Amino acid sequence: MIIRMAEIPEQGRQYVGEDPSEVLELESEHDIHAEGPVSYNFHAQTAPGELIVRGSISVPVSFRCSKCAEPFKMTIKEPNFASVREAERDQSVDLTGEMREAIILAFPNYPVCKSDCKGLCARCGASLNREQCDCKGNKGNVWAALDGLELKKENKGE
Repeated sequence: MIIRMAEIPEQGRQYVGEDPSEVLELESEHDIHAEGPVSYNFHAQTAPGELIVRGSISVPVSFRCSKCAEPFKMTIKEPNFASVREAERDQSVDLTGEMREAIILAFPNYPVCKSDCKGLCARCGASLNREQCDCKGNKGNVWAALDGLELKKENKGE
């Protein structure tokens, strides 16, 4: 997204549109792919020697679920995009890098396909969303084995 300072009137200008997803360069990120164009809705204003941009960005993205490893899609939205850049009236400003950063920062830390995702069986690797497995030890508290652990208490200073 390139904004030409000379095209912005005193009251500011609205920019609404889409850029191809390739501008975000997400294809190099592991198991993350943009699935459609980057949509933006910006209001740009100028101040002496500055460009001020506020608005929103969204892009459909495919992730791999951190629990079951199945691919899924979700729309990443950044409703509070803001950028202040030094620029003179005769310059153009490229916001692509800041847009990419805002989208990446909006990614979930642990993408999950659905809130009730059951994940994979720790023993056989079966997707518990699609099938039941008969592995022993999958039921109950995985920390229960620690309840039987006896620790020796050391008395220091006596």
